[in-house]
Amino acid sequence: MGNGKHAYLIMAHANFEELAFLLEMLDDPRNDLFVHIDRKASFSAEDGQRLRSAVSGSRLFFTLRTDVRWGDYSQIACEMLLFRTAQRQAEKDAQGADAASAKRVAEGVGSAGQAFDWAGDGEAVAAGVSRSESAAGGVKEKKGSATVRGVAVCYDFYHVLSGQDLPIASQGEIHAFFDGNRSNNFLSLVSGELREKTHVEDRIRYDYHFSRHTDKAAQNKFEREFFNHLNKLDLKIQRRRGVDRLRGFYGEVGYASNWLSLNGATVQALLKNEKWIERVFRNSYCADELFVPTFLIRAGLTDTIWHREPVHDRPDELQGNLRYINWWEKDAPLPYTWTGRDLERLEYAASLGHLWARKFDVTKDPVLEEWIVGRCGKARG
Repeated sequence: MGNGKHAYLIMAHANFEELAFLLEMLDDPRNDLFVHIDRKASFSAEDGQRLRSAVSGSRLFFTLRTDVRWGDYSQIACEMLLFRTAQRQAEKDAQGADAASAKRVAEGVGSAGQAFDWAGDGEAVAAGVSRSESAAGGVKEKKGSATVRGVAVCYDFYHVLSGQDLPIASQGEIHAFFDGNRSNNFLSLVSGELREKTHVEDRIRYDYHFSRHTDKAAQNKFEREFFNHLNKLDLKIQRRRGVDRLRGFYGEVGYASNWLSLNGATVQALLKNEKWIERVFRNSYCADELFVPTFLIRAGLTDTIWHREPVHDRPDELQGNLRYINWWEKDAPLPYTWTGRDLERLEYAASLGHLWARKFDVTKDPVLEEWIVGRCGKARG
């Protein structure tokens, strides 16, 4: 049963001024904001205060900080941590949590460089997963979960964003749209051509033992190259030995953007199957784009996907996750970072029905910042 609110789940690792602007644009009493700050990031008490000062209507929560690596299972673990933290908050609210305690949670940021551990999961283990998650292999439904007439309470929707996303519609428009599509989930399914090009099944067919060390953003390039070569050698050995983790999988591997919006019932189902998610995707590669759509297929929930037309990375198509992401730009790092020169294209994106876009850096572009403020219907004094 939805609580009438939306949970925004934000994964951030840098540029906290940009993140503060995102929080300001999402600020609304109908939204709760859950932020994960990468453990590798330099995040001070002043940064935390800047983020808290960006919101007045929403409640702001910080999760346990974990070490997230591109292409590694830690991306999935971080996303599940955000889902779990938000779900627990929905249950806590339904149980009538002490208002003063809830206020302390919403305002909590610890000492410099350490986000407040509201999630209560204790310290993070080396793999970037909470100790309780690592030991238990997943989250089981608690006997004390809040219910109304026997139905577990949740947020209406859970929106997964990066710290470089921004809305291109007002909160009134966003809530009105989702109020009319409560039973749907919003993902950008990927075309067959792109599936074939990226060899998607191979991401979970083999064990990737060194993915944590091949992060594209790794500071030590020598170490990254060493583990890249080691990974290639390991995969060659697995192929010769006939390793195939898909054997006996009995299901299709789904493929979609990792930035998505899920309804409350789907998130509850994900959390109940966290042990299965970890078992299947633990040693995978770039599976943050696979685990949700694969779960929807396995659970028989593909009919809940609002827009089932696959994307082909073209500027004129609606992306099913309602996030306008530019993978088609020539001679530019991808995904493309929108600027004040792209206002006409962003207006076109909004006309197609997109509610958010990425990537942005408005701290360097006052023209774009002013346009976003106007699109979000925010008044600045």
